[in-house]
This record gives sequence, C-alpha cells and structure tokens, in this order.
Amino acid sequence: MHILKLFHIFGATKRKKNMKTINVQISDTEYDTFGFSKDRLPFSEVVDLIERQISLQALKRSVELSEQYHLASMTMDEISEEVNAVRTCRK
Repeated sequence: MHILKLFHIFGATKRKKNMKTINVQISDTEYDTFGFSKDRLPFSEVVDLIERQISLQALKRSVELSEQYHLASMTMDEISEEVNAVRTCRK
C-alpha cells in the first residue's frame, strides 16, 4: 500500500498557510498503473496522471470494439457511409 500526499497551492505563493494536504491510500497495483513515481505530488499532477490512464483505457476499449465489429478494416469512406446511414435513420 502507498500513501500519496496530495497538495494544492492556493494563491500565487507557496506559503504554508496557502497549502492543503490530503493523504490518499492506494494499492501497489494502482500506484504502478497510474504511473506515480513519488509519494508527494501536486493535486494537478495527480489529476493529469489519472486522466491519462482513463484516456488510455478508453482508447483500448475503442480498439477492442472496432475489432469486435470489424471496423478496424474499414476505410474512412466506409466509416463515413455508416455514420451517415445511422444519422439518416435517426431523423
């Protein structure tokens, strides 16, 4: 288990009174999955790392779905035709 210390700086300075610290406990697997490299991080860096991991998971899922529905082998023109057909049906 890892304890991350997250902090967010309020205002333009880094004075102690402008800083809040949050401790977050995560598993070793999550620590490695999200790419944390140190136990004290600015909150904005944690958000970036988590957003990056969520985007990567969404991309992997998109690739899986495109292979499942045989879209990976379609040309851009074929994909455009499919999209237009669906839009036409919705009207």
